[in-house]
Amino acid sequence: MDVAAHYREYPLGQFSIDEDRPMKVAVIGAGYSGIAAGIRFPQRVKNIDLTIYEKNAGVGGTWYSNKYPGLSCDIPSHTYQYTFEVNPEWSTFYAPCPEIRAYLERVVEKYRLAPHLKLRHELVHARYDEAQGKWCLRIRRPGQGRTKEKPFYEEFEDTADFVFCGAGGLSRWSWPDIEGLKDFRGKLMHSADWDTDNWREGVKDWKDKVVGVIGVGSSAIQMVPALQSYVGKLCNFVRGKTWLVPPFFVETLSDMIGRDPGTANYTFDEQDKEKFRDSAFYKNFRHHLETKLNSVHSHTLRDPEREVDDRKQFMVHMKQRLAKKGWIADHIVPGFPVACRRLTPGPGYLEALCEDNVDFIPKDIRRITPTGLETTDGQQYDLDILICATGYDTSYKFPFPVVGRSGLTLQQRYDPHPVTYLSICTDGFPNWFNSLGPNSLVGSGSLVILIEREVEYTAAALLKMQREQLKSIEVKREAVEDFDQYLEAYFPGTVYSAKCRSWYKMGREDGRVVGLWPGSCLHAARAFERPRWEDYNYEYLDGVHNRFYWLGDGSTYNEKYMSGDRAWYLNDEELDYPPAVTSHGSEQNQQAGVPVDAGAGIICRRSRSWILSASGFTTRSDIGPAREGPSAEAIAEAQARRGEEPDVDPEQFQDPDNEYGLFAGTTYEQDDEEADKIYDSVDRNMDSRRRVRRETRENAELAQHRSERPKIQQQFADLKRGLSVVTDQEWENIPEVGNLTRKKRRKDERSFVVPDSVIVGDRTKTEYESSLDTRQQQSGGFETPADSGTMTNFVEIGQARDKILSLKLDQISGTSTNSGLATSVDPKGYLTSLDSVVIKSEAEIGDIKRARMLFDSLVKSNPKHAPGWIAAACLEEHAGRMVAARKLIKAGCEQCPKSEDVWLEAARLHNQNDAKIILANAVQHVGQSVKIWLAAADLEQDANSKKRVLRKALENIPNSVRLWKETVNLESSASDARILLSRAVEVIPLSVELWLALARLETPERAKAVLNKARKSVPTSHEIWIAAGRLLEQEATANPAKPVEAQNNELEVVDRTIEAGVRELRRHQVLLTREQWLKEAERCETEGSPRTCEAIIKATVAMEVEEEDQLDTWVADAESAEARGMVGTSRAILAYALRVFPDKRNLWRKAADLEKAHGTRESLDAVLTQAVHYCPQAEVLWLMSAKEKWLAGDVPAAREVLEKAFIANPESEQIWLAAVKLEAENGELGVARELLIRARTVADTERIWMKSAVFERQQGRYDVALETVSTALSKFPKFAKLYMIQGQIHQLQNNYPAARASYAAGMKACPKEVTLWVLAGKLEELDSRSIKARAILEKGRLVNPANEVLWAESIGIEERSGGAAQAKAMLSRGLQECPTSGILWSMAIWAEPRPTRKSRSVDALKKSKDNAIVTCTVARLFWTERKVEKARQWFSRSVATEQDRDQGDHWAWWLKFERQHGMTEHVAQVVKQCITAEPHHGPMWQSVAKDDNNVAKSTKEILELVAEALH
Repeated sequence: MDVAAHYREYPLGQFSIDEDRPMKVAVIGAGYSGIAAGIRFPQRVKNIDLTIYEKNAGVGGTWYSNKYPGLSCDIPSHTYQYTFEVNPEWSTFYAPCPEIRAYLERVVEKYRLAPHLKLRHELVHARYDEAQGKWCLRIRRPGQGRTKEKPFYEEFEDTADFVFCGAGGLSRWSWPDIEGLKDFRGKLMHSADWDTDNWREGVKDWKDKVVGVIGVGSSAIQMVPALQSYVGKLCNFVRGKTWLVPPFFVETLSDMIGRDPGTANYTFDEQDKEKFRDSAFYKNFRHHLETKLNSVHSHTLRDPEREVDDRKQFMVHMKQRLAKKGWIADHIVPGFPVACRRLTPGPGYLEALCEDNVDFIPKDIRRITPTGLETTDGQQYDLDILICATGYDTSYKFPFPVVGRSGLTLQQRYDPHPVTYLSICTDGFPNWFNSLGPNSLVGSGSLVILIEREVEYTAAALLKMQREQLKSIEVKREAVEDFDQYLEAYFPGTVYSAKCRSWYKMGREDGRVVGLWPGSCLHAARAFERPRWEDYNYEYLDGVHNRFYWLGDGSTYNEKYMSGDRAWYLNDEELDYPPAVTSHGSEQNQQAGVPVDAGAGIICRRSRSWILSASGFTTRSDIGPAREGPSAEAIAEAQARRGEEPDVDPEQFQDPDNEYGLFAGTTYEQDDEEADKIYDSVDRNMDSRRRVRRETRENAELAQHRSERPKIQQQFADLKRGLSVVTDQEWENIPEVGNLTRKKRRKDERSFVVPDSVIVGDRTKTEYESSLDTRQQQSGGFETPADSGTMTNFVEIGQARDKILSLKLDQISGTSTNSGLATSVDPKGYLTSLDSVVIKSEAEIGDIKRARMLFDSLVKSNPKHAPGWIAAACLEEHAGRMVAARKLIKAGCEQCPKSEDVWLEAARLHNQNDAKIILANAVQHVGQSVKIWLAAADLEQDANSKKRVLRKALENIPNSVRLWKETVNLESSASDARILLSRAVEVIPLSVELWLALARLETPERAKAVLNKARKSVPTSHEIWIAAGRLLEQEATANPAKPVEAQNNELEVVDRTIEAGVRELRRHQVLLTREQWLKEAERCETEGSPRTCEAIIKATVAMEVEEEDQLDTWVADAESAEARGMVGTSRAILAYALRVFPDKRNLWRKAADLEKAHGTRESLDAVLTQAVHYCPQAEVLWLMSAKEKWLAGDVPAAREVLEKAFIANPESEQIWLAAVKLEAENGELGVARELLIRARTVADTERIWMKSAVFERQQGRYDVALETVSTALSKFPKFAKLYMIQGQIHQLQNNYPAARASYAAGMKACPKEVTLWVLAGKLEELDSRSIKARAILEKGRLVNPANEVLWAESIGIEERSGGAAQAKAMLSRGLQECPTSGILWSMAIWAEPRPTRKSRSVDALKKSKDNAIVTCTVARLFWTERKVEKARQWFSRSVATEQDRDQGDHWAWWLKFERQHGMTEHVAQVVKQCITAEPHHGPMWQSVAKDDNNVAKSTKEILELVAEALH
């Protein structure tokens, strides 16, 4: 390729490097984020067309939308403002909403944002055009001529190169999910949808009203104290708990304003505001507040001690405020950590709850009634007004579709939880940045700081797009995944991960934290300072792929058009004056001449500008050289019009010819010149005197500096002189340190006597033989037979190379590291590495020699360092020099007699007898070492000797639990062990282990006494209480002949004991968490104490759980315990939950499923009997109960259950159909028919009519079935299955025209029912009318676009007609329309030739997102390749989820596979799992299961039939 030609083909950009291309930017929302963007974007990025779309009629965002009573900021007002726009006029410490809205309106007016604003313009759809690199926005606005009586809206399209979305995460409110909410006949309101701007005007008539407020979030906490004095009575319905912040800022506020505020929400008077108008004072005040606000991040990290302290502090504060009604504290003070939920100061809320006209009702709401509401305890509360303060939708899914690349919506990308890059953008959505998106809010600090940083970050991205001629900027997927991984790693270490329901976790108790930034506010601010542009992908404009396209045509704008300043780099705003260091060490700014502290780390303005530019933020140089500005005359004229004085040049005072003011215009005379000369002479003399003094001072400082810090040569001068008196013997005794630098050195030349043959061989080894041998001559002299010479053995060469590399690695890797002049040795690390050393080579021997010298130097330089002696001895041991090792360790014992490790190492290196002597000496020096006494006992052979040693040890260390345990373990007699343990607990009364061990050795009665003593000695031990419960349970169940009633009475004592234990532990400030108690319960279950396990659950499972979260929490606990195999624990949790929520049918269903999976038939029957008693309207529970009795063979009992179900649910079609099925499958066809007739009369549903027709068809009564269908169609003409049944019956009678008419009528009545189109197509194909079949399916695809079933059927027709090419083309079209279809991808795999199927399956898995059908196809591919284990794994994956297990075809393929390749156990396992799953779907499964010949066959029989039918 011609390189020059290649470069000539590259088109240069026809623009200057600093020519700002026009860009259109859309900002969504005019709250804090949108306003900041409207100010900063035009400032940072020139030549942009900016539009701000706001759906409301005014600016402010949430501060415009919300108007409820008491709405105010929940952080100090002076920290809730832009850094560049201060407001000293706040009226209160926590500013009310109208003031915040007014502040934002002033900002909009000051910065002239009105031309950019489009109010009452709502974004309803956004789509990214990949070809153009633009966002297509559909905007809704009020229509022209719209009136209040006849409102209507119009929509229009707009485009933008870049979208900045500042909609926020708390902008979409929602009603609570409470039964009967819309039935309330009073005034129903939501806090986020208040109906009046001035709330006081709206509530002036509420003096005699009863008002209910639901909630205890931020809205309710602000609303209740605001409304309390305006209403007759206020009822606050609360099911959760929350922390309210103590007045942390009162002390700071008191210090700054000079007096006690007296309240948390202090009102600033005119005197305070006057102080704030002093900019220096106000800046200092804000700085103190922000510092305080940014100092609480550590309280969000998990720290048990700090959490306890925080809880105590908050609890005391809340109880003090609730002193008038102290009982409220028990229902509002939570058990979860502080800051787990959003904290709010709530000034006045707790005080309002204590007022006489306020009722605090901590109950769960059952339903809303027309006159009020009813709580779960059955009490009715009549209300005139009901206010729901129940929060917002926190899923971060916009109410309008945002469609990115490849048709992916942001809602889909955020499923199951939002994923972002630094909370600001997401892959697949180029040129779309968010403010306050997922994981962007802060748990501490001011949110405004973060908003400003996000805006600056976005401005940097905009500037990069503009300057580098980028079409799109999109974050890389791996960067998003890495940030997601960081989130997953960060939040478990914070209090936000504790169990509490919070909008931080999308309203859930557990799960992913999606609302908060993973760190502090300051951490976030730093993170946005320096964009990592390498984390983004870029597309260039004009289809150019050269990354330097942005360099343009090689010129700047001012050069190209000969305008503006072409030496702008010399302007003051561009110059960067570095600080110069003076002689006395300070820095001086060269421009201003002002001394600067050299250690202050100050960065000048221009230097900082360069740093920001490198980070991606806008600077003067980024924007480019300044354009030509107005002339001096124009400036002077403008100043004159405004009445301003012209600017004075300070340099004019230095020029005698440019006098100003009084002496302006005077003549410069000779006297003036003589005066100037005299002054110049004085200046020179003064400079000379100052120079002499300065040089004298500097010489003195230099001499002092050299005396304090002499050079190395001077320091060693006296040592060098001392070397003259060193004797030769002293020189010889200096040890050789060896070469520790690892540098190559010349080896000593040594001579050896060798034979002559070696010399001759060495001489001829470089010679070349050019003659041909006899074999070469025989073969012509030009070619050599392959076996004539030696062949290269590459295996041996590889092995040799590996040996050399291994040797080099062994030499390099060691515990000795050399760095410069110092050598550091890690003795412990060297000990570890010696375990794997096998001395093989001279190099390794050399390493040992060097290590020996190092350790020798170490123990000599630091003889009191015990690890050094141990390491040196171990080195000699590994080198095989045991005598040297023992000498070294002996010296170590002498030098470090107080180190137990040295003595133990010495004992190890000697034989048993010597080791005894060594340890006998050791106990003289370290008699308190438990390790040494235990080692001494281990050296003894017989038990008595061991006992003597241990008892001697106990005399020296009587408080060692381990010594007592070892001593007791040696006793073979239980009585002797009991005596020892009795003595042990006397000596160590706080050892729980010893008390429990003693209790285990005693009889039950004496064990109770022991445990009582233990409880008194260690009142903080939960293990003792649990042991007491287990002891009582063991005593109650020991005798099987004991009456059940007596046994139950004794087991109830277990419950009371554990309950008393929990209460006592709480009294002694022992606060075990729920998780710890659940682990103890599981341990009891594992060790065979199920009743104790249940008692623990009863006493502790409700701890730390809000009432509103109880049901979800307990269900999650039960499921988690069941997953771990702790069935008893799961059963106990569900039993407790059912006592609290006996009317929750889902809870009964879970209990029944648990018993069905792990219990007995009797236990399941007992659960279902109770379930239908408490939930008689739960049809599924009645059906489960009847089915279990039927499966047990007790048909009369099943009938009895269904009869009771009829009484409770007389119009339930499920129960009617279950009764029909029961009678039909037991041969009572007449009874079944009568039941269907009655059901059609009583229930009269379309499904009952359908089942009636199917029943008659199964009995062969086609005419009756058709008559039934006709009647049903007159009642339910839109029920598609009736048309299917009618057509199938006609088809069975070979009446194709009638069947065709039935299907046609069905397709007309139910065009969206895909199965009708498929059946109609199959009928035409059966009638040999393939063309008509194709036409029907094509029409079906038009009516039902992107339907994979219709495409699959169309492809099937082509394949069955022999048109392979047409089928492949049809398949390609189908995949374009349904790119994620599992059915079509499976067909595509089988359509490929065998060699390419595997690669095609990889594509299919990616595109279909591991669809179960594709997974099953992959399993079949492995089957064809005889990869049995792989196939088995993939078959298992194809039925992994609940939805996949319903696919019967997958089970049949798996069974077919196991019959061919598996064992009998494998086949049985598949059948068992299939029966449990009870599948109902799958093409072949449905055709077999719905065959009239297979009626009443079991799941196993259907499975076998389907497996035989598959091929």
